[in-house]
Amino acid sequence: MNAANGELDDELIDWRFKGFPALAPGTTVSAFVAAKPLLFEAGFEWPVMALRDSAIEHNVEVLAHWCSDRGISLAPHGKTTMTPALFARQLAAGAWAMTAATPWQVRAYRAFGVPRVLLANELVDAAFVPWLVEQLADPTFDFLCYVDSIAGVSLLGGAASSSTRPIKVLVEVGVRDGRTGVRSTGEAREVAQAVNRSEGLSLVGVAGYEGPFGHGRDDVTLTAVDRYVTSLTDLLHELDKDALLDQRADEYVLSCGGSGQVDVVSAALTRVPACSKPVRSVLRSGSYVTHDHGLYAQTSSLAAELRPAIELWAQVWSRPEPGLALVGAGRRDVPFDSGLPIPLLRRSASGELTPLHGTVTKLNDQHAFLSLAADEPLEVGDLVCLGISHPCTAHDKWQLLPLLDDERRVIDCVRSYF
Repeated sequence: MNAANGELDDELIDWRFKGFPALAPGTTVSAFVAAKPLLFEAGFEWPVMALRDSAIEHNVEVLAHWCSDRGISLAPHGKTTMTPALFARQLAAGAWAMTAATPWQVRAYRAFGVPRVLLANELVDAAFVPWLVEQLADPTFDFLCYVDSIAGVSLLGGAASSSTRPIKVLVEVGVRDGRTGVRSTGEAREVAQAVNRSEGLSLVGVAGYEGPFGHGRDDVTLTAVDRYVTSLTDLLHELDKDALLDQRADEYVLSCGGSGQVDVVSAALTRVPACSKPVRSVLRSGSYVTHDHGLYAQTSSLAAELRPAIELWAQVWSRPEPGLALVGAGRRDVPFDSGLPIPLLRRSASGELTPLHGTVTKLNDQHAFLSLAADEPLEVGDLVCLGISHPCTAHDKWQLLPLLDDERRVIDCVRSYF
């Protein structure tokens, strides 16, 4: 891995990479893409998931400009793709940090050369902290994580006591029946006081996640999200007023998610009461980079501006009944937790691309059940293009993905690590 730019070393293409051709032994990625073969003429074994390069480039620019125009920093959630080549694009476009969900992801990011990592979770694994302490000896590396309990502060602070730099932490605020995070202002203050008693930790801000309120665009949901993010800004101000934030910090951090309700979250993040130090408001959107045809196409406030980058190409295996096609792509290949795949295109044996009208009604491990009108011209052996719903559970199913230009020529390959 070339950590500087997130590109692959010249890796051999072999049986490890689902969908890729059974090429002659020793074929490398660079040799495979040198001639920019068409996706349909490169020898792929269907199904294969591919990424549209122009859509990714467009999406990266959209959110970079969105944040820049509003004075917000962006820390994209890398768990969506775990793809260093895409991380490199996001960082080059001005991302302040990359967000991780687990300690292992933090280690992967460091291997990719990411200079600042926000672990949007509690860090209570004492066995991981010695590695982190070693990383913090590098003055070019920055790290932040969450705390939401006195017990968690004790575990993390004790393990970090030998660090040359204290670990920066944010008090996470949760909601009733939600995920992690304190449930009240009183608990937040107790956690903040515990951090201040710990020599190995530095309290620099507040964070949260609006997801428990749902993905809807109705007034009730949007009002709840706005009220929640506003509570984060109020808590940051209160902790600062009561000198519970680290006065040695150069700035304080206020962070929230925002993949769906980007507009509401961003607006609330900019309404921060004046504090004793500059406040960096950080958006942690992740799904935007490859977007989708399903969940986020329906719910994201930026859906009209973002472009779906993921295509799943699969072959028609059987037409056993009128109005039914069995397609060779299933739960091993496409996400299904937030909606089934969406039929987009048919490619006939002659190479003609036409819109495909139908509905995926269910998935087996390797089969998609495609319901069609009786007169839909879909034949055994035809290729179908499926859009996906929820990119966060798409990339983990593919280790190596072809990157396509707008003519669907393979111009590169990108590697994901899960």
